[in-house]
Amino acid sequence: MPHEAPFWIALSSLPGVGPATFRALCERFGGPENVFAAESKELIRTPGLRHETRIALRQGDSYVRSAQRTAKELSRQRISVITADDPAYPACLFDLRDPPPVLYVLGVLPELRRAFSVAGSTRPSARGAEIAHAAGGELAQAGRTVVSGYAQGIDTAAHLGALEAGGRTVLVLPTGIRTFELRPEFERFRSQVGEAMVLLSERPPDDTWASRGAVLRDRIIAALGRALLVVEARPDSGTMITFRHALGLRRPAYVVKYRRAPPGASGNSRAIRAGGVPVESIAAFRQVIRAAQLPAAAPKGGQGELF
Repeated sequence: MPHEAPFWIALSSLPGVGPATFRALCERFGGPENVFAAESKELIRTPGLRHETRIALRQGDSYVRSAQRTAKELSRQRISVITADDPAYPACLFDLRDPPPVLYVLGVLPELRRAFSVAGSTRPSARGAEIAHAAGGELAQAGRTVVSGYAQGIDTAAHLGALEAGGRTVLVLPTGIRTFELRPEFERFRSQVGEAMVLLSERPPDDTWASRGAVLRDRIIAALGRALLVVEARPDSGTMITFRHALGLRRPAYVVKYRRAPPGASGNSRAIRAGGVPVESIAAFRQVIRAAQLPAAAPKGGQGELF
């Protein structure tokens, strides 16, 4: 692990320091290590800092010592700390307005140029879960990596579909990586954690679940994939946040078009009107993911059962 990693860990863990504040401090002082070496008076004069951040910066040495201990523990746990200036940092995240300054990763990130993100409701219909599972399997068989959150419902179905087909998945966590717990439905793949199942988080390693972490995670899911599949979305949901990020990043966003939309997919038609490409069958989706270049429009679902 690079010797400067503890300074990145410490700065990103300070109260009130998100990606924008992290970037502002580094631009002002020339990097995380220099932030902690700066004079206290200069630090507290930095415009836009929250009160809690100013207080924490006065205790910078204690944060750095804690981060040094954390870095050693993470190394023993085979968890990588990938900073934004590391060659291993996914270049696709720089498409974001606020790329995470630090990533914590268990496993080796696969070739993300062949990654495909999947998003959807945590309480999907049986049909939606079936579609997500089938989509994960199709992606794996086509040699693509599934990227999704680690939520119940659509995320879980897509991950399991990929794993059962012998593929790889990236679980983008809304929590710290050391608070990850394997849920019962993944138990048979325990040996694949850090192998076929790569864990990724931008949160401080011991962070527990918070709504802000879940919302921030959505932009990473959208950015890591070459494209996005929305299976079931409610109008005001995290799935729609992920969808809007994908559009903003100019990622193709495919949306399942149901003949009769279940309640969990009440936002799908809105997503299609906003620019999502409708996908009407697994056969049509299969053509999308196996194409050398992702098309601007999905093939019509004339082959196989329509959704």
